[in-house]
Amino acid sequence: MEEKFLRVVQKPQKILRDNSLEIFNKM
Repeated sequence: MEEKFLRVVQKPQKILRDNSLEIFNKM
């Protein structure tokens, strides 16, 4: 249960980080 929750929490963070890097690279 906790493991699944952690995975769900980490996924958006990874997406956010990827998006931030993409935006940063475009600047």
